[in-house]
Amino acid sequence: MLSLGRLTALVGITAEIFDTLAIKNVYVSNRPQIYRIPTNSGTVQIVSLPWLRRSALLTKEETKNLAFDQINQRLQQALTNVIAAKAQELDRGLPAILAAHVWVSGAQVGSEGSMTIGQEHALLLSNVAHPAFDYIALGHIHKHQVLSHNPPVVYPGSLERLDFSEEEDDKGFYLVEIEPDNETGKRLAARGEPRQRRVSFDFHQVTGRRFLTININIEPRDAEPTSTAL
Repeated sequence: MLSLGRLTALVGITAEIFDTLAIKNVYVSNRPQIYRIPTNSGTVQIVSLPWLRRSALLTKEETKNLAFDQINQRLQQALTNVIAAKAQELDRGLPAILAAHVWVSGAQVGSEGSMTIGQEHALLLSNVAHPAFDYIALGHIHKHQVLSHNPPVVYPGSLERLDFSEEEDDKGFYLVEIEPDNETGKRLAARGEPRQRRVSFDFHQVTGRRFLTININIEPRDAEPTSTAL
């Protein structure tokens, strides 16, 4: 069983170098924690959940003889537990965002269709879409997509195309607005229908690096295929 303290130690060993940047209003997280960030419209809470590396867990005595699927199960449970634990520490009177570097089951990857989890650990959407959060911002998958609307669970994707599997993918970012009124997760009667704090999120496309596939027919008897292609 992985404790919250052990999980913090496992994810906190990759980003120490960023502390030297010390850029104003730029926050770099290397462990699960809550940031309360003042803005011109009020304070927002952000729960950070960096990527948990399997290699760090494999060096531990209690896990080194486990099969990969058993390790994945422990990682999934540990990540689910830390999300629930941090959710309990939130001030429900303030907007709350979960910023998590995780794979979520059912996400689409690049232009290749449904993601195959394989040997990687992935979380269930129901474990990520915690009602304590007004917005769940995800990282890891390059294709922008909305996995849930209530609450919003969103992969903004990468700003750049990284390979030809992303040739046809739109690239950009989401502009998110959260109303400061109401309590996170509190159901309020509005014309007889329950609702939460109002959240809007809009995708803004950027140009991004272009990938272009050019198909050329090369005859088997062509002695100079490279020259023909060029």
